[in-house]
Amino acid sequence: MSVTVYDPSENTVDIAGHTLIGLFEIVVDEGNTITKTVEGISPAYSARCKAMLKPFTLRVTLQQTSVSHGYLQQIKNATRRNPATFFAIKVFGTNGTPHMDSIGYLESAPSLTLNEELTDRVYVFKVNPAASTGIVDLIV
Repeated sequence: MSVTVYDPSENTVDIAGHTLIGLFEIVVDEGNTITKTVEGISPAYSARCKAMLKPFTLRVTLQQTSVSHGYLQQIKNATRRNPATFFAIKVFGTNGTPHMDSIGYLESAPSLTLNEELTDRVYVFKVNPAASTGIVDLIV
């Protein structure tokens, strides 16, 4: 009998083809209701319909010593030059289980703080939730 053990260190995040190194925390906030109820003249005449999807929020916390900061700074600079910059965002779990495979954009990056204390740095991305079979709808 074999036992599968969950190992959080095996989670990976790929941003524009670069696998982030020095991950401390990955948080995906869907922030979406799945269905919306439309009330009728009585509860018997109510209907449920699909709610409009909003972009997911992906927060990635990296250790201050991560070499991936240089790569994410390049994305930050490209986004400043062209706010319509979109790139591939992928999140994989243990054994390569895909949790997210879509496109998105950088919403915010950490401030540059140089001191003797080691502090983690958080990058926030908005990710399109409407991706299926490799075809991605536009974020609206």
